[in-house]
Amino acid sequence: MLEDSKLVDGPPHKYSIEQTVAMAKDFGIAGAVHLQPRLSVDVRIAEMMKDVNPKMKVGFVGPPVTVEPEKSLRASKAIDFVVRREFDHQIVQYAKGTPLSELRA
Repeated sequence: MLEDSKLVDGPPHKYSIEQTVAMAKDFGIAGAVHLQPRLSVDVRIAEMMKDVNPKMKVGFVGPPVTVEPEKSLRASKAIDFVVRREFDHQIVQYAKGTPLSELRA
């Protein structure tokens, strides 16, 4: 993890959607692990987060993104980027300033 970063996994930490969205005002980047059965929920949360912090960059990660990255990007204007495959290091590189185009596809 990056210094001054925060990992929020809402359900296990018992954060409601509203609490998670409220935290977004302090985020610069949010990476959402997207799972296919809940695309509409993930998209809606991303949109809500963008509403409270329009400058935040939202990235989706996870198996559906790896298989169909373009579909995930088209799901909402709130989704700024997707990271395929293992995303842990790529998200850190992006947060440190590496352009998306230079990250491993």
